[in-house]
Amino acid sequence: MNEYIQAIYEIAVSNNKFLIATEQRLINIEAKLDVLLGVGTPDSVKEMKSRVPAPKKYPQSAEEPVAE
Repeated sequence: MNEYIQAIYEIAVSNNKFLIATEQRLINIEAKLDVLLGVGTPDSVKEMKSRVPAPKKYPQSAEEPVAE
């Protein structure tokens, strides 16, 4: 029984290390994206928003037509 508990503990520690490493990679990717996109500068944010098309309006019920 003790070996079983030890094996479960080792798996948990391994999974925890993997999750920490994955989180660090995601933080690094987010930082790189922020630099590439120039987040934080109001002009670049406005420019990015102007390039994104407006979302389509979908009907709220079956009777309403779909806007194009």
